[in-house]
Amino acid sequence: MPNLLDEAFWREKFLVSHNHVTKIFHLMEDLGRPVSVRDIGEPIVLRLLEQEYEFGGARVYSPEQSYDVGESVVILGKCLTSAPLGHIEVIA
Repeated sequence: MPNLLDEAFWREKFLVSHNHVTKIFHLMEDLGRPVSVRDIGEPIVLRLLEQEYEFGGARVYSPEQSYDVGESVVILGKCLTSAPLGHIEVIA
């Protein structure tokens, strides 16, 4: 099982599959415009993370998606503090 949170995995071991290429093609078709590396990479990385890690039914946050009030989401990123953040509630 690869460690998807390890930068070395992405640099040294990750390979783009035929399935990834198909998803990229459909993304480009759906957007109807030139796409950035982030546009291409983010959905693939988010999907792999969702498959690899158990988030208790929460979805991985993506700014392009919409969410219902009370829905659980996981926000991935670098933590800038060692203090526990606890439960964060966002109100619409």
